[in-house]
Amino acid sequence: MRILIHVPKGYPRLGGSETLAGIFAKGYAEKGHTVTILTPRSGNQLGEEILEGFRIRRFGSGRVDPGWRYHAGYLLPAAAAFLREIPRHEILQTMGCNRATFIGCAIARVFGKSIVIKLQTAGYEGDLVSFCADALGRRRFERLRHSVDRFAAISAEMLEELSRFGVPPEKIVSIPNCVDERRFRPLDLTAREKLRKRLGLSQKKMILAGGRMVPRKRLDRAIRIFAGALQEQPTLVLWLAGDGPDRGAIENQVRTMGLSEKVRFLGTVGNIEEYLQAADLYLHTADAEGLPLAILEAQSAGVPVVATAIGGVTDAVQNNQTGFLFSPASEADGVQALQYALSERADAVAREARRSVIERFSSERIVHEYLTLFRRLTGEA
Repeated sequence: MRILIHVPKGYPRLGGSETLAGIFAKGYAEKGHTVTILTPRSGNQLGEEILEGFRIRRFGSGRVDPGWRYHAGYLLPAAAAFLREIPRHEILQTMGCNRATFIGCAIARVFGKSIVIKLQTAGYEGDLVSFCADALGRRRFERLRHSVDRFAAISAEMLEELSRFGVPPEKIVSIPNCVDERRFRPLDLTAREKLRKRLGLSQKKMILAGGRMVPRKRLDRAIRIFAGALQEQPTLVLWLAGDGPDRGAIENQVRTMGLSEKVRFLGTVGNIEEYLQAADLYLHTADAEGLPLAILEAQSAGVPVVATAIGGVTDAVQNNQTGFLFSPASEADGVQALQYALSERADAVAREARRSVIERFSSERIVHEYLTLFRRLTGEA
């Protein structure tokens, strides 16, 4: 098969949808399929290149300006790129849902191609709520409901949301996110101690948190929960991976609470698996999610997870079995969950989480599920 994957942000980046697009593209290519990732140019990236057996085709100038320039600099080049690439492919798989997605799906339908939209996030800042925020968006989604062959939901919450937005049951498939379990794996004791020593963690317990620093990730909550646990366990440190518009406010919060010696800002990191392998615990405090890739990566790396009981998080984390959950309404419960997770029992929970991830969320399994769906849609099954 010839598969076109649309990534709304410039590939490769370190976000969840970009990471998953790379896993899918590499997996499809390894199975003998021809794969192209279609994505906007970011900065001085090449317009076209081959990477890990698949092709990347970039469009646009590398800048996205507001207002009419957005249409000239992003949507018009996107439409031209879709017109060029879609006739060469049999399947269009989109990562998320935005205006460029709508254009691509309309063009794919004209050429009689099969279309699968993989939604990324549910809830109040999710794909559907954002896309349908105004009357024009709701009209566009009405057309998508009729033209798209399948909507792939990554969580139980997203299944319910698609139904609530009027998508017929026969057009909805449940396929979760996946993780590269070969990259995210636990280290043996000797290798882990060597890594921790190199990172300066020999006498400390490191909690890792992060993601894009935006309001819904609630890293302010993570800092307060960490501060509460620190009173009982003074060897704790908190390392924050990621960047974003809220970073300044979060840094100011750390200074105001007198935690500058205990909290480290890592920024955007490409080798996040190293930090996970060195961590004693992963803390996830978001208010809205789909099925967070960060949690699957932590579980795959053998790190105990403490997380808010929201959305798709509860699909991956079964409380006291594959992780530890707390209500986002109670930071005191978060402190208690964190302290409990640092106990000896956390090792058994982390092992069970790793087993569960390999069984339910491995890249091999999810790539196979998508290819099976594509074959069914194109009549190759």
